[in-house]
Amino acid sequence: MLEKLIKEVDENIIQKVVTFDIFEGENIPKDKKSVAINVTHVDMTRFLLTLDQATDLIDWAYNFDGSHGKIAIPKIKALKITDIARALLTHYQKVLPFKNVGIRRGEKLHEEMIGKEEWMRTEEHEIFLIGTEHIRDEQKSYNSFDSLMDSSEAYDYLKEAGVVE
Repeated sequence: MLEKLIKEVDENIIQKVVTFDIFEGENIPKDKKSVAINVTHVDMTRFLLTLDQATDLIDWAYNFDGSHGKIAIPKIKALKITDIARALLTHYQKVLPFKNVGIRRGEKLHEEMIGKEEWMRTEEHEIFLIGTEHIRDEQKSYNSFDSLMDSSEAYDYLKEAGVVE
């Protein structure tokens, strides 16, 4: 049921939903059960590129002569996975707890769009980053932790993106 609800929004938003532990007791109404959602880490972050942002990136890269043959990266905000889940639960008026099950082998806590080495060969534009042949001294990375939006912005962002209505 929960997996069906999530996939109704966007079947690509989540690979797998595993529910666990059915709760019954004094805090749960009679003849009702409660389930929880597995979360690999409560601080995990991911970039979420909206359809409009993807379209803008393609349009910009096509029309900006300096981008041809180069990699263009959009400057976008990232979200905590738990904020995305809370926004979906709020939208569907559901209350489910999270169970932290730990990071899986090979899974990253935060995404990195541009690493420190690549950053040295990147030039900034207003809303995009683009690879260049010029090397600069600055070393930093463009990652989902440093680009994280505030939790209070997540629902409005997902609403604006059309993920929730």
